[in-house]
Amino acid sequence: MTDEELLVFCERNEVLWIEREVNGDISIKPIPGCLVSGISADVLVDLSQWSDSDGRGEVFSNTGFSLPDGSMLGASVAWLSNDKLSRFTEEDRKGFPHVSPDFVVEIDGPFGSGAV
Repeated sequence: MTDEELLVFCERNEVLWIEREVNGDISIKPIPGCLVSGISADVLVDLSQWSDSDGRGEVFSNTGFSLPDGSMLGASVAWLSNDKLSRFTEEDRKGFPHVSPDFVVEIDGPFGSGAV
């Protein structure tokens, strides 16, 4: 799938977590449940508050990134520096930016009895 085809496929299947592996295979996972979503929201709020006060970048949530190896992987929460953001094209802003985030938080579940 081209980047454009992948974007359209993701938009048409917004209830799924879709990624493209290095070899071109498409992996599809169900969207996370409440526990994962709640933890992700907490991390997003904390990182966003830090980022706003720091001013050196921006936080993204549930965003796919087209990586140099040809894969497109999603991040629960990611932070990009202003330097990388300044290089975004209009195409990057509408789809999956061709950039590796500076910082990524991956939250996956399900979690066992209280373990996070």
